[in-house]
Amino acid sequence: QHVLSLLKGLDREKYRISLVCSKHGTLAQQAQQLGIPTYIIPIASISKVPRIGYALLRLAAPIAIERPHIIHAHSWSAAFIASFLLRPLPRRPRLVCTLHSFPPSQGTLSRSIIRLISNATDRFICVSHALSKTIEDTAQGKISIIPNGIEPAETYFEQNAARKELGLPIGVPLVGAVARLAPQKGIGVLVEAAALLPDVHFAVI
Repeated sequence: QHVLSLLKGLDREKYRISLVCSKHGTLAQQAQQLGIPTYIIPIASISKVPRIGYALLRLAAPIAIERPHIIHAHSWSAAFIASFLLRPLPRRPRLVCTLHSFPPSQGTLSRSIIRLISNATDRFICVSHALSKTIEDTAQGKISIIPNGIEPAETYFEQNAARKELGLPIGVPLVGAVARLAPQKGIGVLVEAAALLPDVHFAVI
C-alpha cells in the first residue's frame, strides 16, 4: 500500500516511473492499471544467496532499459541488490532506501551488509525512530524519519455498525492494534495489558 500511494502521488508529468516487484500480485496489477511499466523479478531474502544472485542478473535488464535517475528500494533485500548492482555503473542513479523493518539480524554479516548498503545509498528513509537507531552507526547521517501514511477511506462505518460487522460488543471500551505479529511490534505487551483489564475488549488486526 505504501508503494502504491507513492506511485499514485508522483507527478507523472515531471517523473517517468517504472516498478520492479517480486511477484505478479495486487501491487503489480494496480501499477499496470495506472499505465506504469512493471517488471516481475523474484527478490528473495538476503540469506538466500543463489536467489539474490539470480535477481541481480535479472534486474540489470530493466535498469539498462529504463536508465533511471533515482532508484527507490523498499526492503533490505532490494536495497542490497540495488547497492551491489549500481557500484560499477559509470552514471550511477541516486539510491533511496525506505526501511520498513529491522535488519535481518544484528550479527557481523548483517552489519557488513548494512555498511555495503550505506556506502551506496544517498538517503535512508526509516518509518520509525526505533528503526533509525538500528542503522545510525553505519548510515553516516543520511537518515530521514517519515512515518507511514494512510490514505483516508472514502467512506467509514458508523461506530456501532462497524462493531457489529466485526462481531465486537457495543458499549464496551475497545483497544485496537494494527500490526505484524513480530517481536518489535510489542503485541506481547498488549496481551499482558489485556489480562489486567477484563472489562476492556482488545482486538489485534
